[in-house]
Parts: sequence; C-alpha cells; structure tokens
Amino acid sequence: MKNGFLRTVKFLLGRLFCPHKMPGEKGRNGVGKRARNNTSGISAFRFGYDGSIGGNNYTYVVSQKDESVVFSYNSMEYPDLEHTEMTVDKSVLDRLNELYVNFRLAEWDGYSKYNTEICDGDGFSLRIKFNDGASVAASGTNAFPRRYGEFFAAMSSILDPLRDELLASNGEK
Repeated sequence: MKNGFLRTVKFLLGRLFCPHKMPGEKGRNGVGKRARNNTSGISAFRFGYDGSIGGNNYTYVVSQKDESVVFSYNSMEYPDLEHTEMTVDKSVLDRLNELYVNFRLAEWDGYSKYNTEICDGDGFSLRIKFNDGASVAASGTNAFPRRYGEFFAAMSSILDPLRDELLASNGEK
C-alpha cells in the first residue's frame, strides 16, 4: 500500500513539474533552449521511423550531391527500392531548413530517450547535416521531444509526396 502511494505521489509531482515527461522515460532531453540555429543551410536530412511490432519501418533521406539534390526512401515494405533515389528540386532542402528553424530543431540536438513502460509503440531518428559540417541528431523510442507531432506532420507533407512519386516511377503502389 505504502509503495503504491509513493509511486502515485511521485507520478503526480513529475507531471506537475515535468508535464512533457511520461512515466518510464529515460535518457537525455537534448541541448534545449540554449541551442542556436545553424545558419549555413542543410546539406543532408535523414529521418527514420520505427513502427510497432509488425509495423512499417522506413527512412527518408534528402541530400546534396554535387549540383543536385537527391531523395531516397527505404522501407521494409519495398525492399527492392533500397538503393533507389531520384533527383528533386533544391527547394526541398530549403523547405526542410524552414522546418528546422520554425520547430527549433537545434534544441533537439542530443535528444535520446526511451520509455520502458511501453511494450509496443514507435520511435524515430533524425540527423541533419549542414553546409559547414556541423550536425544535429535526435532519437527516441516511445518518447518524443516537444512539438514532435507537429514536426512529423509538417515533414510528412513535404516528403510523403516525393515518396509517392518515387514509388510510382518504380511501378510500386
């Protein structure tokens, strides 16, 4: 009885003082508010999604290669497309850079959390490289930085149409 009461008090105090943290989360929050945006521009953007057991795992990559920008999509659903890429307009990197700035992704640098109390869920990994050689990296398993859902929706609105185009051009979907 006493142990359950203490756990409940600890949970309630945790929710009061750390409302973004869920029970069972462990790991690092990232750089946080003291982070400064990199202004040199994005040269490569990599986002990986790890679905629940039996779910889809995929990776989006957009990167500068010489004078062009290429996009690739790797998915366990389409293993034949593992090394397939297509050239896209440079504006894709510009739009991803806008997401980096608008969602203050510099604050996520070093974010690495997992939640031990969720048995089945999802996760992400994000790595952004900049023209000056610096990078930002974040990852989570059943734990996500602030505004992750909004970022994910905005990023998906940019990259999902490219994925669909890549799949269609390769006879998929």
